[in-house]
Amino acid sequence: MGSDDGRQVAASGYHVNDDRSAELRRLYVFEIPETTSFPGTRQDTFSTGNYSRWTATAGQFSVVQSRGTRVLNQSNLTGGAGAHLTDNDWTDQGIEADMRPLEFAGTGRWFGLVTRRSDAQNYYYVNFRSPNVISLRRMSDGVYTELAATGFENFQTGRNYRMRLESVGDQHTVFIDGFQMLRVKDKTLSQGHPGIAGYRTRFEVDNVIVSGGTRVLLRLDDAFSGWLSDGWHSAIGTWEMSGDGFGSFLMQTDNQADARWYSKVAAGYQVVSARVRPQSHGTGNDPWIGLAARVVDESNYYYVTLRRSQQLSLRRLVNGRIQVLATVPQPLTLGTWHDLRLEIIGTSIRAYVNGDLKIETTDPTLSGGFGRNALLTWKTAADVQSYVAYQP
Repeated sequence: MGSDDGRQVAASGYHVNDDRSAELRRLYVFEIPETTSFPGTRQDTFSTGNYSRWTATAGQFSVVQSRGTRVLNQSNLTGGAGAHLTDNDWTDQGIEADMRPLEFAGTGRWFGLVTRRSDAQNYYYVNFRSPNVISLRRMSDGVYTELAATGFENFQTGRNYRMRLESVGDQHTVFIDGFQMLRVKDKTLSQGHPGIAGYRTRFEVDNVIVSGGTRVLLRLDDAFSGWLSDGWHSAIGTWEMSGDGFGSFLMQTDNQADARWYSKVAAGYQVVSARVRPQSHGTGNDPWIGLAARVVDESNYYYVTLRRSQQLSLRRLVNGRIQVLATVPQPLTLGTWHDLRLEIIGTSIRAYVNGDLKIETTDPTLSGGFGRNALLTWKTAADVQSYVAYQP
């Protein structure tokens, strides 16, 4: 509901933990300023071989080749490390990155992300601390305060994690692999630079995305409680809910035909991920399960597929015609969970399996517009868990 002058918007909300069976009991009123500007989303993949956009304040940084791509490497184990994007001096900001710890010099050592850094004495930061702690902190006038903390599975060296820290208004939020881990309110620091940091930890950073606000959540289904009735535009296939001692999941049981779920909500830049467990393949040429993004319509989209031929293939469908963009070897074991992720930022497209970047390319064919996201299978019966789609 909007006001006559178009500068106020009212919306209702759920009272108890976003329980949609609960009564709508909260009213939110938003004031829209007369003039405003929003900084665009920016990314750094370090493909140029340097980190010239960054200002390093401590540590030993260099761009190196790692696992088939260029990454920013921090190699100092004796003290603190930090690098910041000083040309991004914003109030609202979010920074996310692929971060891979390589070595912790003992327990309590960490790597992390920074927002609103005005100088060495003032900033927010999240540290992912060995062995199993996530801590969101504020450094103000040289004094640090822990704002929130939670436990986590052991941070394993050599494993890649997708991290995100947002500071929007007085809200500060931490995500790992698309899922919210911490959220607090604090209005002490109002503006500054985003960046990366660490203490006595060697780590790698890649595919940094910086935006001037919060991510836009397009879809999140962890337990799939509303999957079969809410939030989806169209579907084919044989779908049903199931579960085990580790939680509920969605089953697609037909291995002889196509199966598709298309979301309702469209976005430009987007990240789509899910845990998938192929159970059986039908007859036919190379059955597969995959994710799609920038779905303009059912004949135009990008998609990544995990295939019976032990390959990961990134493709585009243009006016109903399949065009292969890249294919790499990828082991697939029936009955085993695999984590898939597809990112499209501008013309950059990245595909991941189990957190590791497998395919990285650029393609302008379907760029410049909005699209939905989707879960796809072809002649593959499979289980799906933890589906997340958002605009960074």
